Amino acid sequence: MMGKFVRKFRIWGQIVFVLPPLLFAMRLYAQESALIHAESTAVSHFGQAITFDLVAETDTPISQASLFFRAEGMNDTFTVDIPLTAETVITLTYSAELSNIHLDPFTTISYWWRLETAVGDSIDIPPQTVQYDDNRFVWKAMADGDVTVHWVGDETAIGQLALDIVRESEERLTAVFSAPSPAPLNIYIYPSAADLRAALQLSGQEWVGAHANPALGVILLSAANSRTAAADLRQSIPHEMSHHALYQAMPRAEFPLWFDEGLASTMESVPDAGYEVVLETAVANQTLIPIADLCRTFPANAEQTILAYAESTSFMRHIQDEYGDDVIGRFITTYGSGADCFSGVEQALGVSLTEAEAEWLHASKPETPLAAAWKKSKLWLLLLAGGGLISLLLTRK
Repeated sequence: MMGKFVRKFRIWGQIVFVLPPLLFAMRLYAQESALIHAESTAVSHFGQAITFDLVAETDTPISQASLFFRAEGMNDTFTVDIPLTAETVITLTYSAELSNIHLDPFTTISYWWRLETAVGDSIDIPPQTVQYDDNRFVWKAMADGDVTVHWVGDETAIGQLALDIVRESEERLTAVFSAPSPAPLNIYIYPSAADLRAALQLSGQEWVGAHANPALGVILLSAANSRTAAADLRQSIPHEMSHHALYQAMPRAEFPLWFDEGLASTMESVPDAGYEVVLETAVANQTLIPIADLCRTFPANAEQTILAYAESTSFMRHIQDEYGDDVIGRFITTYGSGADCFSGVEQALGVSLTEAEAEWLHASKPETPLAAAWKKSKLWLLLLAGGGLISLLLTRK
């Protein structure tokens, strides 16, 4: 008697535990078979909108369609619900206006649709992607390994020049970043600073001379004309590649701004000559910005912003001169481990930020007029003094 009961329990137990997966599989099969045909497309209009189109046919009336889209590098997913009147053949168009959605140029957008049937089933249209390119221009491209340079116009030489500078910059970056992680990189060279400014403003960003989005592997630059292109690109390409390499080395780290921007500026093959003048003036006038104030933000005022860059560059150059390039790896590891602006300096250098700043200020103190005159004329003064001494000795003989 007990044996029969046990056998019955086992049989019902098998039915209880096997039936739900079977019903779930039947439901999935029903969802898949409900979709007869679907065609999903999207087109981006730079700075204006992204238009999504869907044509679908089902064997069950659809009561609602939902559109989902998300930009690469962004956590937020945008959702739009579109009510329908129980139709089996639907044609939908939705334009997402970009006035309130700020997207970086050359971002990849992922999008997908979900259809709700009148009987409560869901049908998912597979995800697809659309490129949010700056299609105001016709871009030409030239690639070398994992780096692709894009430019506008017929001057192929500018593409090759940019690739040459990339390879030059990689040698310096490799020396400072002991093992930067390789990653695809796309460099877009706009035909003018005004065109680059417009592209950044359309994406909701303030004007800067160049822009790197390491999460996307995109660098935006400008080269106004062939005469200044070499100097411009030798300044901007290494700078922005430094931001890219720093992100690749430690993607989730929050580096102090003086460290990130200062390091990038020291990488430039053609340094900004104006920084030295700005810095000397601020030191002489005692109007320097405390380095601690440059941990998270730079001033909004244009003149103060330039001073912030000049200070950060000089401070980082001083640190490298005093501690060597190996210190950069210590900074990266320290800040990557979650250290804040102040403790990161202590761990990397063994001194406080205040002490490091004092050392830098002492080294940056301008020379007195007498010292400057001596440095400039000491050779001639020594020769003159030597000649006078010889004359005196000859006279005594």
